[in-house]
Amino acid sequence: MGAVVSKDQSVITALENQDAGELRTALKDLTTAELRNVCKAYIPDDENQCTVLHYATWQDNTDLLAPLLDYVDDFEVRDGLGWTPLMTAVNRGSKQNASMLLARGALIDCDWAGGMSLIADAMNYNDVELVTMLMDHGARVIPTSEMLADGEDQNAFYLLHYAVDDGLYDIAKLLIEKGRIPLNTLDQAGWGAIHLAAGHNNIEMLTLLMEKGADINIKDSQGNTPLSWAREMNAIGAIQELEKRGASADREWHGEKPELKTPEERAEETYPEEEYTEDVESEQWQGASNGIEFDRFDIEVEDPKLKAQESLNGKDSNMFDALQHQRTLPAQATY
Repeated sequence: MGAVVSKDQSVITALENQDAGELRTALKDLTTAELRNVCKAYIPDDENQCTVLHYATWQDNTDLLAPLLDYVDDFEVRDGLGWTPLMTAVNRGSKQNASMLLARGALIDCDWAGGMSLIADAMNYNDVELVTMLMDHGARVIPTSEMLADGEDQNAFYLLHYAVDDGLYDIAKLLIEKGRIPLNTLDQAGWGAIHLAAGHNNIEMLTLLMEKGADINIKDSQGNTPLSWAREMNAIGAIQELEKRGASADREWHGEKPELKTPEERAEETYPEEEYTEDVESEQWQGASNGIEFDRFDIEVEDPKLKAQESLNGKDSNMFDALQHQRTLPAQATY
């Protein structure tokens, strides 16, 4: 598909201006065939080959996306980074646009992982409604046995571990109750979700896991129980709660001490405060393409098939954060 022809520039400008009236006027000047082509046409000179449909989806405005949907003949069209419009909507946290795309038949398996990476991305917003929507449309929350059997399978997203590690109580509850996600699975680092809850001293999460049937004496890959984690991390509340329920622990810690960070600490490491001055931030969020000014946004753009494994390269999986060991830093994309 070539670049958008000049007479369709008004469509792009309307999307840039987020003006639904302007968009409707621009669409009236196009034939049905032209409308079908403009939906999947690339923005001129955009290095990531952003299509008009992707750009409309990113606006998080149903009035901008809806007028285009009747003319889309391929909801799986991918931009130059391999993203479908549904992937774009989820990464934008746009429930409305994601809902419209799913209603039109957008594939939940566009991420090559049965929708698991879509849910992982939706969890970044701690949005129970968005996660529920994806699950209702068939998104997988449990890795297949084949994924789990292969310790290097980069599609084996451990969603409950993500939720526990980030303290997303409502998401964790949803995954357990609606998704019936197993509670005693060890992730690629060899840790159980309950180990993370104990180590973080998250009593609410720890109680949820225990009340839903998590094994309070499950051992990580080094042989440490949740009580061992709580003691090693000096998590007083977790120690008291586990001991009250009869949990056990060896006298000595086995292996190296895991490094647990709060979401705030991870964010600080990922985006050091000193790197973001007002001038830099302004440069990041304003851009131009072929004379067209529009918002920039940063999204996670790596191939979902590579996301998990890339983050493991060159690291001791027992010595870094459970979430970070599967989610790498987002690449930069400009739309």
